[in-house]
Amino acid sequence: MKKLYFLLLPSLLLANEELYSSLGCYGCHGIDAKGGNGFPPLANKPKEYLIKRLFQYKEGKLTSNRAQMMQPYAKNLTPQQIQELATYLSNLKPDQSQEYYEEYDLSDAM
Repeated sequence: MKKLYFLLLPSLLLANEELYSSLGCYGCHGIDAKGGNGFPPLANKPKEYLIKRLFQYKEGKLTSNRAQMMQPYAKNLTPQQIQELATYLSNLKPDQSQEYYEEYDLSDAM
């Protein structure tokens, strides 16, 4: 059974990436889900955390400016879609290129 899961994982992640894109999540959280411009990163967050938050937004249990922005998106998500999004986002790896650029000495390039 584990072998089958690992064979299907890439296709499941691709389908979940399409869900992430089709819902417009990238508009705030970025194409790579790494956040920016005041929007939090979602990549590599624990799956359980993402599921809990999406259900809280869906059910209107959070009150904040961010919650008001998220509620219209989360309200129409099915439990299956929440699971799929959380799986996709929790499996995204954080961007390591940022560390590279922070360590790169630009004075050598001049």
